[in-house]
Amino acid sequence: MVLPDMCVFLGQHSLLLVLLTAVALSPTTVVALTQEDVCKNDVYPPLWHQAPGSIEDFPVHGNKIFISAWNYLERLGVYKILLNYSAKYFTTSGSNNVGNILWGLPLQLGWQYHTAMALDSICASLYEAGGPHSLLLVLLTAVALSPTTVVALTQEDVCKNDVYPPLWHQAPGSIEDFPVHGNKIFISAWNYLERLGVYKILLNYSAKYFTTSGSNNVGNILWGLPLQLGWQYHTGRLADPSNVTTCSHGAGQHLCISVRSWWASVNYYLSIIPFLGATEAGFFGQLQHEIKILPPEELRADFCYSTADCRSRIPKVMDAWKAYFEYLLSTEQKSERPTASSFSIEKDEALHYLWEAHVASIAYAVPKFRNSLKYVSGPEASFGENWANAVDFIAATHFSADLQNTNYFQAFLPPRMLSERDKAPFISDFSPEQNKVLLSFCVLHKTNELTGKEVGILK
Repeated sequence: MVLPDMCVFLGQHSLLLVLLTAVALSPTTVVALTQEDVCKNDVYPPLWHQAPGSIEDFPVHGNKIFISAWNYLERLGVYKILLNYSAKYFTTSGSNNVGNILWGLPLQLGWQYHTAMALDSICASLYEAGGPHSLLLVLLTAVALSPTTVVALTQEDVCKNDVYPPLWHQAPGSIEDFPVHGNKIFISAWNYLERLGVYKILLNYSAKYFTTSGSNNVGNILWGLPLQLGWQYHTGRLADPSNVTTCSHGAGQHLCISVRSWWASVNYYLSIIPFLGATEAGFFGQLQHEIKILPPEELRADFCYSTADCRSRIPKVMDAWKAYFEYLLSTEQKSERPTASSFSIEKDEALHYLWEAHVASIAYAVPKFRNSLKYVSGPEASFGENWANAVDFIAATHFSADLQNTNYFQAFLPPRMLSERDKAPFISDFSPEQNKVLLSFCVLHKTNELTGKEVGILK
């Protein structure tokens, strides 16, 4: 790495000199401020002349002067007072206090204010012009313009394990693969292979609806869910972030999914609830045994464990997933031959039902488990919330989360948990595209807040 070595060799002062030299050699010419320039507003921070210029300009209550540092004009006023009081020390450096060495502080604040307003304006214009689709288009276009090329999955690719979630071929692929006790089938949602198996069953049962979208079930729009779980597993996001337990850390614990993990808890509502919604819709036909989900060792009240239990506790989320699987069932057209059927699925309509259900799960789970973000670093917590917020934009585009699309775009997600030192887009062990996407998710979330177009998930 040339730059770090250069930093050590030259030191920070020399690097600043290099930077300023580069600026000086640009076509722009630096000229001294004239009296006319000083009279113009554009050399001062935005709204400079409206800011308080004296301590007496702030409100007094009792024997105290109150200043709101979270109001731009009042914070700017703090700088203005400092400049006014220190002006007498810099009279030999030019008239109108232009030589005061404190100017850098309010001008930096003004630049921050101005760029935030510009971002607000740009994003608001995009939103008004094309809604959330336009904002997502900006994000995906930025990624698409990277040197990485999108290629279609070949038969050889599908035969490789790396296009599937980790341990995919070891996961149960049939409801009969789970243990039966009495008249109940038990599934442990806190074991990675068993939770992955829930997805595998959903993919296997829905394969017949996507035969026209490619062989080997690659066009199935449910692939986004297990691939996302696989990414969480591979990057360590399903482990106990509090380190109170050895879940996914200790020997023989690599398949453990921690109930303390924010990612794992939110994913429960994107794995178990779709599975139970499919069960309630009759998607698996007439089952001989009732399906029961085993509870975690702690925080049991945060989850539901059967179709009846979930129906009573989260009816809207169950309705959304049930509607998706009922739509698939409704597309079946019976043939005169008892063994033959065809399906008249409209992909965009299927995507509509799928994303409505996905958003319903996120909308319920994200606020429910926000407290779990205290176990992870600030950047990781922000990324989790930004990612959840981005789902609304992705859903609005009816993104086809098939095997190829999901594998392509998931390559731009962080390959590990974020630490306190990670600041996108300057994370050295991340690819340029991963840095761009991290920053873009942050911008999307901030845009929601700035434009007042919050979608109701993150407040």
